[in-house]
Amino acid sequence: MSGVAKINIVESAAELKSLLNEQKTGTGKERVQALYLLKTNQVSSVKHLALVLGRSRITVQRWLRLYRDGGVEAMLKVPQRTGRPRLIPEWAIARLQSELADPEGFNSYQEVVVWLDAVLDIKVSYDVVYYLVHNVLQAKLKVPRPKSEKLDPLVQEKFKTKLASIIESLISTGVSGLKIIERIRYWCQDETRLGLKTIGGKKLTANGVKPIGLVQWDFLTYWLYGLVEPQTGNSFFWEFSHLDAACCERFFG
Repeated sequence: MSGVAKINIVESAAELKSLLNEQKTGTGKERVQALYLLKTNQVSSVKHLALVLGRSRITVQRWLRLYRDGGVEAMLKVPQRTGRPRLIPEWAIARLQSELADPEGFNSYQEVVVWLDAVLDIKVSYDVVYYLVHNVLQAKLKVPRPKSEKLDPLVQEKFKTKLASIIESLISTGVSGLKIIERIRYWCQDETRLGLKTIGGKKLTANGVKPIGLVQWDFLTYWLYGLVEPQTGNSFFWEFSHLDAACCERFFG
């Protein structure tokens, strides 16, 4: 049995106590605590120390051997774990994270399996992909926000730009001529579609990314156009067959 007299601990009890408070892992705390107990003579032998810590004598002797050879740093150094390489390498995981950050995402975990095989030439099982995507990357299947296939981003952006200029024009007119503003009635207008709703499945995207699902609104339905004046409560509604220029012109005319 190894005795404690053979251990020359150069750090003071105060230094070891401070080092003990700095440890972030249970293993580090145990090893520093072993040195502290020896330094403060709270244990009489290695066997006694192992009993107090709830460790085997061989394990404690290994810790002390590391301390003798390289000090506290060697004792607290965590060895590099060796094992089989990852089935999905880091660069592929980075690519997958980028794809999951896209609102269009994936339709299923199986689609991720197919994408890895077809795009990155990585063949893995469904279970491997599910664990990585669901548990590690924290990506979940979510109900997507519908987006029409006919939506033109350029037209949408042009509308936003034009709307801002109209609002700025109204504001400047109101500042220069209050009498004009007094004759303006403020109405809120919107349209809504009534009918059957397209059933869409869930989409797989990264945590915090709201998915978008492309849909084709190709079913029998009708539109309800409405105007409401907040100041008076007056309202006007009209049913139309389409949401297009002809119907809008008839409604506003």
